[in-house]
Amino acid sequence: PAFMPPEASEEEAASLPKSRDWYAFGCCLMLMLLGERGGRLVQSGREPVLLPPPSEDIQAALQRASADPSNDADALAAAQALTAADPEARASAAEARRFAFLRGPIAVAEREVEEVQIEQRYSRD
Repeated sequence: PAFMPPEASEEEAASLPKSRDWYAFGCCLMLMLLGERGGRLVQSGREPVLLPPPSEDIQAALQRASADPSNDADALAAAQALTAADPEARASAAEARRFAFLRGPIAVAEREVEEVQIEQRYSRD
């Protein structure tokens, strides 16, 4: 639930559009960029797990981080766009590609998916 967009409830999560995946990706990106400064450490059994803050606190955490010049401004802007509380304001896949920080990794991921799809197609024949 910590990685679900604010408009989602657990019951309807499976029926939400793919934009929920971009929201979750934005949460992951935020945690990769900020670590414990941007998340909350909780115990899951014996293991510590880093979770994003509650959805209503994400934008404030990213805004605070953007004041630190040692943080990558483009990466933080991408995380902010992907975790916008309003689904209409949230970055889409096309908009995510506009961030220089994400352009390369998205292209690599798309090529890998395409390669797997090609392999699956030929393995069925």
